[in-house]
Amino acid sequence: MRSFKILSLFFVALFAVSLVVPASNMQIVPANIERDYWISEDLPSNSTYVNAIRDDTHFRVSDDTQYYDGLNLFSLGIYPNHTDSNDRVGYLLVADMDGNIRNGFYSDFQPGSPKLINSTSALYTVRGEDGIFFWNWVDNKTQWFNVSEGHHEVVYNPVSQTFLTMQGVDVIEDYNFTGDLYQVVNDDIVEYDMDGTELWRWEGNITFPFNIDEFHLRNETRRDELDWTHTNSLYWDIDNGMIYMNVRHLDCVVAVDYNTGETAYVFGRYTGENPGMTMYNKYGEEVDSLFYHAHACEVIGPNRFILYDNDYKNITRPDINVGITRLIEVEIDTDANTATEVWSWTSPESYFCRAQGDANRFPNGNTIGVHNQAPSPFMTEVNQAGEIVWEWTFNKTDAHIGWRLSPNGHMRFRVEPTIELAEPVVTIAEGGTASVHVSLWDTFQRPVTEPGKINATSANMVTLAYEEFDFLPHWQETEVVLEIPGLQVGTHLIQILVENVDGIQSEVVVTVEVTSNMLLYVGIGAIVVVALVVIVVFMKKRA
Repeated sequence: MRSFKILSLFFVALFAVSLVVPASNMQIVPANIERDYWISEDLPSNSTYVNAIRDDTHFRVSDDTQYYDGLNLFSLGIYPNHTDSNDRVGYLLVADMDGNIRNGFYSDFQPGSPKLINSTSALYTVRGEDGIFFWNWVDNKTQWFNVSEGHHEVVYNPVSQTFLTMQGVDVIEDYNFTGDLYQVVNDDIVEYDMDGTELWRWEGNITFPFNIDEFHLRNETRRDELDWTHTNSLYWDIDNGMIYMNVRHLDCVVAVDYNTGETAYVFGRYTGENPGMTMYNKYGEEVDSLFYHAHACEVIGPNRFILYDNDYKNITRPDINVGITRLIEVEIDTDANTATEVWSWTSPESYFCRAQGDANRFPNGNTIGVHNQAPSPFMTEVNQAGEIVWEWTFNKTDAHIGWRLSPNGHMRFRVEPTIELAEPVVTIAEGGTASVHVSLWDTFQRPVTEPGKINATSANMVTLAYEEFDFLPHWQETEVVLEIPGLQVGTHLIQILVENVDGIQSEVVVTVEVTSNMLLYVGIGAIVVVALVVIVVFMKKRA
């Protein structure tokens, strides 16, 4: 009987100890990973002004923990003589957040429309030179394609390996305007293969036939042309088969169904032959237009767009030539036929930029605006609260008149995929399955879904879990859960490795703590023993 009591007390003590052992979901402890940009710092010997790019520029950083860290791909032109000259040499550059040039090259004319087509290569055009170029910023190799680049922007489809361009087309010859004869120019969207063969065309004149009353609102001519539409940006949402083109002079965006070749819808102030959408500002008020003479319409999610609203030629202002530039996010509801401003940042009045510009959304929710205010243009990154967290101004120097940033000409990117862990610390019990929740972003804003791989390996390189997944397009967050079963009791350092379609890898190391179930079993046994003791004592008293 004495032995039975001692054993009972032992089990009770073990049960009490087990109560202080925490029971929670799996916890992951990330390791600190240093990122190596591994980009060549060599520059061509004829890069005359390259030192001035870093030395004579100004940075404004309010908090380096808030900006989206990475590298910047952009085109920077130089005014060597006077601001009205077309003799603008320039660079295509990759620079870090402190303005240090990581790689780049010099051109006799400023490269235009730069954008990444994969993790290591960028597309660009050169005004005055026919064709489209690919530049690998890692090994500095360049490819040339004999394709008509059109104007303003070229986009590349990595699935079909084709190019999409905007081509000016004379739709009316010798139009009598104020006593002089002009050509009326509209814009088509044209697709070419890599040999320059035309494959597909959307005719802008069908959706936007010339309307003299609309044109008279601003009377915008260019040289010997009536510049009717002046389209300035393209975005190809490849997965959904949609093309979006910003029509600057009509203050609208047209959505084209690539598969049918038809206009799907138009949102903005003037919609041509299409029915318009009801537009609301962010206060829920109905408005005539959400933007004026905008640039850089880009898809950032399902039915979501970011635009650079120049607010130039705003016919609701007393002086249509002076406005307040904004960055604006618009949500489209095709069922309700509405376009709604869901976020915007209004710049200071001094930031007003009547021509050109760019806007991009980053994975952390920040938005960058590129203000081409020659001769001292600048880039401004703001957070969701509208606070400026990073800004880079290119000041003119004694060596030249000033700088010029290319329209649609900035991309922030990283040299490897980004991995974020959902929970910093998690513990599981013996026999359980560790569920590793991760958020992933590809290296840059791709317009198409691309495959990726993720695997978990032990310290001795044994594969514990492996998944294939798809990176969501438009730099959206991709969520993946890795299930890791069969871990033994103890502490495990597990490497999570992610690889994108280009073979670029990134990794984090997580710690998984697996606790023994022995305490649980002992605790249950103690409860049983105590219950038996109570029953025995109770039965003796009754006897």
